[in-house]
Amino acid sequence: MMSKTIRESIEEIFYPYVALNSESGTAAENLAARFARAYFAGLPYFQSHPDLCGTYPAPGDAFGRGVEWALLKGSGAATVVLIHHFDVVGTEDYGPLRPLAFQRSVQEKS
Repeated sequence: MMSKTIRESIEEIFYPYVALNSESGTAAENLAARFARAYFAGLPYFQSHPDLCGTYPAPGDAFGRGVEWALLKGSGAATVVLIHHFDVVGTEDYGPLRPLAFQRSVQEKS
């Protein structure tokens, strides 16, 4: 069995993630957070260490949003922190093509 290329591995996560209609400032924004949580929870490391990933809720947030986090423990004393921020702009500018805003085009699939 051939292993995936780095590009294929990235695309496997990237395209479903950016296809989410998770517009900022709406309850749908939680879809991006749930995607991240499910991704990390599905990795073998976090299946063995479920206490090392989760959601830190934003108290009083009208949409029930929170911060998704994951900690991968190494063997040294140094710590690397990776931070990801997601925003999805509105799609009103698409006009009648708005339903296509989160679809991957045919040209991009090659």
